[in-house]
Parts: sequence; C-alpha cells; structure tokens
Amino acid sequence: MSIARKRWLWMVLPVVVITAASAVWTVTRPPRYEAAARVLLADTAAQATLDQSLGGAGAPRELSNEISLAHSDLVEQLVELELGRLPNVSIAAASEADVLVFRASASTAEGAAGDANTWAEQYIKVKRDEAVADIAAATVSLQDRLAQLRDERQRLREPLDDLDDEISSTDDPELAERLQRQYDRLADDLRYELELVTSQAEATVSGLTALELESEFTSFGAVRIIQVAAPPLTTANPPLSRNLALGVTLGLLAGFGLALLAENRDNTINGAADVGAITDLPLLASIPEADKRQQASLATAAHGDAEGAFANAYHKVRSSLEFASLERELKTVLVTSPGASEGKSTSSSNLALAFASVGRQTVLVDVDFRRARIHDIYGVPRVPGLSDVVLHGADLTSVAYSVAEPGLESFLIVPSGTPPPNPGAFVGTAGFVGAVDWIRDEAEMVVLDAPPLLAVSDPHTMAKQVDAVVLTARAGETTKGELLEAITTLSQVGANVLGLILIGVDESETYGRYYYYRSERPRAVPRARSRSSLWAQREASRSVELDLRDRDRSVGVGESTGPLG
Repeated sequence: MSIARKRWLWMVLPVVVITAASAVWTVTRPPRYEAAARVLLADTAAQATLDQSLGGAGAPRELSNEISLAHSDLVEQLVELELGRLPNVSIAAASEADVLVFRASASTAEGAAGDANTWAEQYIKVKRDEAVADIAAATVSLQDRLAQLRDERQRLREPLDDLDDEISSTDDPELAERLQRQYDRLADDLRYELELVTSQAEATVSGLTALELESEFTSFGAVRIIQVAAPPLTTANPPLSRNLALGVTLGLLAGFGLALLAENRDNTINGAADVGAITDLPLLASIPEADKRQQASLATAAHGDAEGAFANAYHKVRSSLEFASLERELKTVLVTSPGASEGKSTSSSNLALAFASVGRQTVLVDVDFRRARIHDIYGVPRVPGLSDVVLHGADLTSVAYSVAEPGLESFLIVPSGTPPPNPGAFVGTAGFVGAVDWIRDEAEMVVLDAPPLLAVSDPHTMAKQVDAVVLTARAGETTKGELLEAITTLSQVGANVLGLILIGVDESETYGRYYYYRSERPRAVPRARSRSSLWAQREASRSVELDLRDRDRSVGVGESTGPLG
C-alpha cells in the first residue's frame, strides 16, 4: 500500500490511458457481424468400400488435415473466383466429431452469412472432386484385386480340373474309382482356400458394384453442410462495458507493474528507512509536502502557522538542537544541502523562527553569496549585507533587519550583501570569520543559510567555523549517493553534523501529520520597513521602529526605507 500511495500517478495514468483507449476503440470501431456454417465429414464410399474389401477398419480421421485442405490455395482460389474477393473466414474443428465450423466476419449480416456458406460450399466441391478421383482409383484397385483373386482361384482348381478330365476320359472302372478317391481327397484339402478366395472375390465384386452406383451420384452424402449460416441479428462487436472493464483491469495491472518498476529503480531518499540505510545520522524531522495553498508561507511556517504540521516539525528540530547543546555549546548552526532546491533556505528560516519564538536572541544570516534567498523571503534589500561589512567596512548593526512581529522581538535577519568576487575564498578570510564570531558573541543562536555542499566549496570552509551543521534533503529528488557524498564531505572536514531534515515526505511518514492546519492563509512574517538590531541597547542611536500593520502584503515583496538615526 505504501508503494501505491507513493507511486499513485504511475498506477492511475495507465488506467486512464488504457481505459480511454478501450472506450475510443470500441465506439469508433465499425460494426462487425459473424456467421457460421457447419460441415459434417464422412468417409467416402470409395474409401469405405476399399477398407472393407481389404479387411481393414480404416484409419482415424485427422481433422487438422481437413482444416488445411479448407485453407488450401485451391479452395481460396475458388472462393475468390466466386465472390471476387477473399473474405475473412476462420475454420476450426467443432467439439463434436468430424464437424468443421466455417466462421465468417463481415461488415453486414448478409455478407457474413454469404461468406461462410460460400467457403463451405467450395470446400465441399473440392471434397467431391477428390471423392470422384478416389472412386476411380478404388475401382481400378478393386478390378486389379478381382483379377488376382480369379487367377488365384484358377491356380487352386487346376489340379482338380486335371483329375476331373482324367476321370472323364478313362474306361477302366477301377482306375476311375481310384482317381475319384484322389479327387475327393484333394478337393477336401483345397476346400478352405477355395472358399476364402471365392468369398474375397465375391466381396470385391460387391464393392465394384457399389462404386459404380456411387459414381453415378458423384459421392453424394460423403461431406455436406449440416447447418447453413444465417444472417446474425446482432453485431459481434464487444460491448463498451466489457471493454471498459477490461481496460481498467489491464490498466491496473500495467500501473502496478510500472509502480513496482519505478520503486525498484528509484535511487532517491523517500523516508526514514532510506536515511537509516545509508547513515547513522538522526532524522531530525520529516517535513510534509506542501500544497499550492501552503507554498506561499512555507518559509515562515514555524511562526505564521504555529499549530500546523510544518511548525511542529521545525520546533522538533529546535528541541533536538537544544538537547544536543547540553553536551556541547551550540550557538552557530549552518544549514546546507547536497544540491540546489532541496529546502535549505526554507529550513534555515523556519529553524531561526523556531528559536526566536521561544525567546532566544536569534540571528538568521544569509551566507549563500551566489544565490541568496533570505532577503526575498522577508522582503528586505540584499545590499548592504554581510559581505559589505567585511569588504567595505559597513557597520554590522546597520545591515541587520528586525521584524517586530509579536513573539519575534529578538529575531534579526542579516542579508548576504554584494556578491564577493570569489565566494569560496571570501568565507575563509579573517574578516568573514570575525564577523560571524562577533554575531555569535552578541546572540544566543545564529542560523546560517549556506550554499549546496556538492555545488561549491563555500560550505566546506564554513562547516569548520560553526558549532554544528544541519543537512536538508528533498524526498524523491535527493539521491542516496548525493546524500552519502555530502555526509562524507562534512566528515572529512571535521564538521559536527547533528542530523538531517527531509523535505517533501509522504504525509503518512511525517511528524505532526495529525495536527490541525489552518484553513485560512497563515499569517506571514511581515516585511521589514527599516533596519534594527539585537544590539539596540548598545547602539541606541541606530534603533529603529518597525511597521507591522501591513499584514496583507505578500512575503518577499516590499521596500526598505533605509537606515535611520
């Protein structure tokens, strides 16, 4: 059932396609009619007479030979000559003995009946021609046999005829009596052979007489139609309901097979079992797949939808990190992923919001200098940002944006800033390391949104500078090989990898799947209209006031009024 839920599209698509094709094929197919003629086969008189005269019982009939004859070129030529075309006719043996069924299919009822009857008639004609030839051959054979029997009878009677001639020609009574006794003994000895030859000769004569009579009727009755094909009243087209049912059945079988094939060939991470099969890292959270209604506010769900499944999942990650900090201080957490578009920015934002929502002084820092996204999520300018602080000496407090949403008074956002010439080298400079350390010292929790691990070298360098790393992966997209390579890379640089967040998991496997999700649009974190910082008490001259009344505007669309003070 889990395969069916996960691969439902593979199962539904063949059902829809095959069923639709069955329906289209059924309704567009022209009407077809079927009619059948039945032909009874019997031994010809010639064959029966010949078998009887020879003292044999005859060989069993081979209907396959008769079917071959009915499909022979000779019969087809006669049918085509009669109809002017070669019709669609199938020939098969019936369940009862010695019956052939000629079944024709045509576009009209009369055409189907006519085709079946014509083919049967031409077959019978060929059979009768064969019967005439058989009679002629049998007659010659019996005549030869009769001549042989007569010669045999003459040979057997020759000694008796000689003795009879001697008896008739002698005048000696004693000699005549002696010859008569010799005749009687010889006749007695030859009686059985003479009677046998005589009976065979008589049977042969009877056979010849029967053949002469049969030849006058051209073997009438040897093979005949016992059921003439009649025009059918209904078409032979299968009903739509049957084809639809067959289409659904075939579609389900094909869909299940495709789903199994796709499952076996799938090398992506899809759930906790796949993660556990390749690494001992804990699965910190399984984030359910967001629908279109949820996509707009997914990056801020940890605060905007506090009772939803997404918020609960990220708060679970926060709890896991807080538990891990009991053994080792964790103030800087780098969030990255094996590849692009695998939910790292969404996870960075929600994880920072989860910490800020429980009163922790939290800074969300965008350190993806190539494809920065955090500033779009919160609607703040990308420039100036962190890179401008390092490269141009900008005041760090002036590039931190606050969002005065109730419950997020201790939350700051630091955008990436102007893209540096070489981000890979930039993140290893003393200025960058010092800026991150300064933020770490001034905040309770720093969440850094880093580039993908396997795409660039930046996160490899930063992974050594932070207290912990959290990996994100997208179910159904991140492959097992990519995840394993990312984990191996982090291990090689000595990073403290706390675990994995899996995005877009089947809802049946996600944490909090039974939690309530608001039917109305979740309240998004409003866009910032001015800059502020967690260090407002130290930098009172740079304190700003945020306008939070614009709650109906979309996240990521807004303007900054610039620094104040």
